[in-house]
Amino acid sequence: MSKKFAVILSILFLSTGCVGIDAPFKPPLGLIYTNVKAPLKTDLRGTNFNYNSGKAQTVTFQYGIWSFSVGDSSAKASMLNAYIDQADYADYEYVNVLFGLYESVTVITYGQDKDLKSSSRREAHCLKQSML
Repeated sequence: MSKKFAVILSILFLSTGCVGIDAPFKPPLGLIYTNVKAPLKTDLRGTNFNYNSGKAQTVTFQYGIWSFSVGDSSAKASMLNAYIDQADYADYEYVNVLFGLYESVTVITYGQDKDLKSSSRREAHCLKQSML
């Protein structure tokens, strides 16, 4: 009974790392090194392609069964980093080194900043945010 339980527990433990990233388009991933960029939206008809972009990143370090993750790779965080009011589309970048010893996920959003059109207003906004 305990041998069967140990086998089932080890299978469950080893299969937890197979979850991976969930996106509409998944490029092939390598085991030793992966660095891919892909869209989070595949239907781009009628999309206004803008040049303002913001990035947000989460980084994970893993050693054996111990892992440590830090960061906020949400679309909202990347929009705030670029002062974007409405995101038109988003991409992601995934980096994996040595079987997941180091991983990072970066979300890149693209859109327009309706309130901060001029660079002087953007600088004033940055200064105001840094004082808070």
